[in-house]
Amino acid sequence: MAIIGAGPIGIELAVALRQAGIDYLHLEAGQIGQTIYDFPPQMRFFSSPRRIAIAGVRLEGAERRPVFDERTMQTNVPGVFVAGTLSAGTQTDYGTFLENCHIHVARILAALTGAPPPPEAPPKTAQPES
Repeated sequence: MAIIGAGPIGIELAVALRQAGIDYLHLEAGQIGQTIYDFPPQMRFFSSPRRIAIAGVRLEGAERRPVFDERTMQTNVPGVFVAGTLSAGTQTDYGTFLENCHIHVARILAALTGAPPPPEAPPKTAQPES
């Protein structure tokens, strides 16, 4: 299992995997947590889906949103999951925030462990990431 990116959701997934006893490799261009350190509170985070397409993940629509199973977060490439703001593709209106991405970690963990998927996510908030 590899986690690409050590922003807020990447770190949250790493903690959940460790607690579940699942080994993983965490890859980040800088220091773990550097994105949290570099950006001030209320900074809007976004992820470009351009690089995930290299892995063969299908992108759709003007937003170039990765195609994935909403229950598991797994893409069309077996074993490749998306989480956080990357799941929304290229956002222009910031509808996917870190606050409503925590359910992504629970869905990925359930898919990896064979547990039932968690209940649906709460409604999206109107607040930007913090």
